[in-house]
Amino acid sequence: MRACLVVLACSMLAPAAGWAQTTSAIAGVVKDSSGAVLPGVTVEASSPALIERIRSAVTDGQGQYKITELRPGTYSVTFTLSGFSVAKREGIELTANFTAAINVELNVGALTETVTVSGQSALVDVQNVNQQKTFSRALLDTVPTNKGMLGYAALVPAVVSPPNAQDVGGSKGELSVRMAIHGGKQSDQKLLQDGMRYNAMVQGGTGRAFFINPASSEEIVVALANGGSGEAPTGGVMVDVVPKDGGNRNAGYFLANYAGKKLQGDNIDDELRGRGLKTVNGINDIYDLNGAMGGPFRHDKLWWFTAHRHWGQELLVPNLYRNATPLSPTYTFTPDFGKPVTGYQWNQSDNFRVTWKVSERNKVTISHDFQFNCPCTLSLASATTALEAANESRWRSNMTQSTWTYPATDKLLFSAGATVLIARYHNQAPSIAPPRNSSMISVIEQTGLAGGATAGFRYIAPANTNRDTQRPSQTNERFSIAYVTGSHNVKTGIFYEYGHSWNYSKPNDFGYTYTFRAGVPFQITESAGPILTLGIMNPDFAWYAQDQWTMNRLTLSMGLRFDWLRTYNPAQSQVAGPLSQDRSFPSQDCLPCWKDINPRLGVSYDVFGNGRTAVKASLGRYVVAETAQQADAYNFANTSVNSVTRSWTDTTFPVGDPRRSNFVPDCDLKNPQTNGECGPMSDAQFGQLKITTHPDPDALKGWGKRQYNWQFGTSVEQQLRGNVAVSAGFYRTWYGNFGLGAGPSSAAAPTWESTTTDNLLVTLSDYQQFCVTAPIDPRLGGVSGSRICGLYDLIPSKFGQVDNLVTFAKNYGKQTEYYNGADVNMSARLPRGAMIQGGVNWGNSISNTIGLGVTKSATNWCFVVDNPEQLRFCEIKPPYQPRLKVFGSVPLLKGLTGSANFQSLPGAPIAATWSASNAVIAPELGRNLSSGTARNIELLAPNSVFERRINQLDLRLSKAVKVGALRIQGQFDCYNALNANPVLSMNTTFGPSWLTPTQVLDARMFKVGVQFEF
Repeated sequence: MRACLVVLACSMLAPAAGWAQTTSAIAGVVKDSSGAVLPGVTVEASSPALIERIRSAVTDGQGQYKITELRPGTYSVTFTLSGFSVAKREGIELTANFTAAINVELNVGALTETVTVSGQSALVDVQNVNQQKTFSRALLDTVPTNKGMLGYAALVPAVVSPPNAQDVGGSKGELSVRMAIHGGKQSDQKLLQDGMRYNAMVQGGTGRAFFINPASSEEIVVALANGGSGEAPTGGVMVDVVPKDGGNRNAGYFLANYAGKKLQGDNIDDELRGRGLKTVNGINDIYDLNGAMGGPFRHDKLWWFTAHRHWGQELLVPNLYRNATPLSPTYTFTPDFGKPVTGYQWNQSDNFRVTWKVSERNKVTISHDFQFNCPCTLSLASATTALEAANESRWRSNMTQSTWTYPATDKLLFSAGATVLIARYHNQAPSIAPPRNSSMISVIEQTGLAGGATAGFRYIAPANTNRDTQRPSQTNERFSIAYVTGSHNVKTGIFYEYGHSWNYSKPNDFGYTYTFRAGVPFQITESAGPILTLGIMNPDFAWYAQDQWTMNRLTLSMGLRFDWLRTYNPAQSQVAGPLSQDRSFPSQDCLPCWKDINPRLGVSYDVFGNGRTAVKASLGRYVVAETAQQADAYNFANTSVNSVTRSWTDTTFPVGDPRRSNFVPDCDLKNPQTNGECGPMSDAQFGQLKITTHPDPDALKGWGKRQYNWQFGTSVEQQLRGNVAVSAGFYRTWYGNFGLGAGPSSAAAPTWESTTTDNLLVTLSDYQQFCVTAPIDPRLGGVSGSRICGLYDLIPSKFGQVDNLVTFAKNYGKQTEYYNGADVNMSARLPRGAMIQGGVNWGNSISNTIGLGVTKSATNWCFVVDNPEQLRFCEIKPPYQPRLKVFGSVPLLKGLTGSANFQSLPGAPIAATWSASNAVIAPELGRNLSSGTARNIELLAPNSVFERRINQLDLRLSKAVKVGALRIQGQFDCYNALNANPVLSMNTTFGPSWLTPTQVLDARMFKVGVQFEF
């Protein structure tokens, strides 16, 4: 209750602004029968979607009018002027963020005469440059697809998502997937409800502490390009939920669907078996129970709406079995082939919303959402972690929102809103895991030869004690003023967000984990901890101004946005751990304090003046998303040395010595130098107060220093005969200010591409060059058996000396990244209620993993900071590959409806990471490796070799019947109807298990469902 009151107060009083309003507009020109424009015409738009019932405007001196801030729905528009007959247009369907062009001609006559026209709804927006895809709940109920983020990605041709997130009938559930488009970054994705963001304070602000409940959504808007709007904070994908408001009549909705193990086939074949796959991923069950109801507390005054959902799945993990020897003293993984491992996930969502017409011109909405989500052991889906080493995640989220709108006059509109998101993530031991022995140490098998463990496989115990906790909560507020005439739509506003990133992590009771090669110990990873950090963002502030200026058939959209970001860390202390001492760190301010001016310009031209053909172009500057994690990245607790590796030879002592081959590192682990069985630490400052990574102060403060991109787009949109529309466009994105990005602690940040780190204690001359001969394997193509040069190793006297400066790439050379791509899309509303939508995108963007993955376009960082090996694979040019997505529905005989969704996507990129041993390298180098017994070498250029394409066809057959006021629809779905089995992810460590699939496209699956509406 307190949160609700805070949000309501903020929405009424706080100065703040949003950017992706979920409202629409109706605009046009009114003329008389001679073609002369008519000023002073009263235009009224009415719809059941408006609690105020009617919104109005008056045409200006050019005969133009515009009615903004309309909810999605079906509208009737009347045009009234003394001396002329009344004109009325009915059946105008408005989707979110769409401006319908309604031009009218009035005839001389009495006001008592009314001319009513029911025509086709506009398919081309001839004024807005912004590009988007809008999905109504009805459409999502029709098309066979997942109703979460992965479902939206499956319906937008240009959206790039990672291959291993390819969903089949809900098999991936609510995986933490970020979308990118037209060369944008996954970290720039923004999630909104009612135009206000609900991202958590993790991973660039893309963290998902909250999942969409489709039953509470009127429409889902996927914004693809922001044109000349000053409201958009970044140039990435924005997914905006238009929530349901209730209405003047009671209405309800319920959906249930289910798929089980007996409803799925098998798509393993000899090719997959030949690559080492024994079983494919599959389902035990997938379920979804979703209901909603709404209506009036008081007609035209107070509406209510509530929605509830419980959904989840249990999945069979390919090639993963329970460990028959979890307590083995020799740390052996023995797969029990009779006990395959399953990963499971469940989610619960409950919300309530009230819409209140306070007065004839004041409207307030208040909503509260509670969610309890358990990704549980779904992380096992990649088969890289044994059950006893897995974490089970639990997420609790509470989100309260409120909005206020006040059309003071027909031209002046005030709007405000606020969101409070309280989120908590927590890891614990899986409820289905075997009991753990606290004396056992977590092991990563590097080569994949030990008793069934694949390369990169973690087993025996988790890397930590499963007590990691995050509290990435945030509050954001908006306020805007709009002045609308027929020719101008001027808007200005501000946005304010503040939040924190609270993180707690604790290593195991020993403070170290093992790495084996073929079951033999060769490396130790030591960790400091426990570590508790708090990063604060206050503020993420923006002021914007924009104008949409219509001059006859030309509409010019001009926007300007000021962004100010400040993050900081309060003073913090860390308690001693098994291998680290007590540490205290002072406060840090301005991490960073960045200010940017971002201009945007868009133009749209109604070619023939009939609202059916538009030529558009736009250019805009956008900053890259950041949150409180930017401060967390440079927190002294994180930039001190918290993790090091050191070589470990368990056969150092002679035969007969009890310390030999006892699987215990017999050395002083706190001593950074070589001693006993252990080599030197990779950084001698481990666990101390020494800060070994620090940002460049000049890069942290000032104007224009935040990473940014420019986006250009141009397109042609045409409405053909009937209800068919086509469009074609070209898009280019390019980046600047490389270097500070997500900070050095970002797990997703490649060594050289996202941050530029200069170790001030070493120089280029401290690296010694060597070559090696690649392994012989015909699958490597021309690399097989060839000489690989351009490899470097730090000289022993410099090993472990670290003083890192994170700064701009431009201080060392020129770094570039750009995207070029083209889209062709179509949409058709066909007779008898049939429809088809879809398109194709050709672009050079590739997304490589779930979570905060890396979306790559053409990149070049061919300069040297410290290590000359940076020049190896320093230029990456992903190939241009088509992405085809088409969906539609058609009425069949006897009341049946058929629908389908087809996708054809690029295959997964292939990598080959070779763990070259010291025995292989030392003869070439003339000495032992500084870092220990092995080092990794990439054999293939990134994004140069791919698996075969992903082709997926999903089908649905449905039938609806009415029983009084109740509509009942049965559904029968067939997902992956072609039973395709492309590899979505594979073992990338070169060796006997290289290219063994860890995930393939889920086999053909049937799902049954029923839907009730009244």
